[in-house]
Amino acid sequence: MPRRDIRLYTDEELEARRLGLEEVAAALERRGMRYLLFDGALLGIAREGNFIRWDDDVDLALYAEDTPGRIFKVLDDLEAAGFSLGLFRLGHWRIDLAKRDCKYTLQFYYVEGEMRRAGVIQHPRRLFDETGTIEFKGRAYPCPKDLEGYFTRQYGADWRTPKPVAPGTPMNKYIRGECFKRDPLAKRAARRLARLFERIGR
Repeated sequence: MPRRDIRLYTDEELEARRLGLEEVAAALERRGMRYLLFDGALLGIAREGNFIRWDDDVDLALYAEDTPGRIFKVLDDLEAAGFSLGLFRLGHWRIDLAKRDCKYTLQFYYVEGEMRRAGVIQHPRRLFDETGTIEFKGRAYPCPKDLEGYFTRQYGADWRTPKPVAPGTPMNKYIRGECFKRDPLAKRAARRLARLFERIGR
């Protein structure tokens, strides 16, 4: 499981992160791509009115069906605004961006029955279908409407209580097991190859 060193980010670094979030959100909105503020960034804003001081990125959940023909225009816009591209993963798409030493993760959620899934993480579709907004320093960001249900599902009923962290803490330590789904290796490989051939054939 990926692990990371823990450090506390300064007020100045959190402000730089906020400015980058505004730019990423504006680029997505300008190109008509739906997204939700998600994971630790949403938790911190809802619980503390700011990013969690030890969290190291901003997670945005995107609707995978919006991807074709739009995401590359978004990336062009963000590159022109000074963002650099980190990880770019096909299959279940994920894109990592950075600016001012701040990281932003675009995680693309695919429909699978009554769930939406990105990699090994899955959530009920209703969290994406029934949306609201959350205010953060003068700007509204889309998020699941049922924040209580989302946070309880992902972090447990005690989500309002900050958890202690230490160096070497797994990145997903506080995410509850019901949010994970992992297919057999052969099925994952076949799905990725099918998507790759589909893109090559376009």
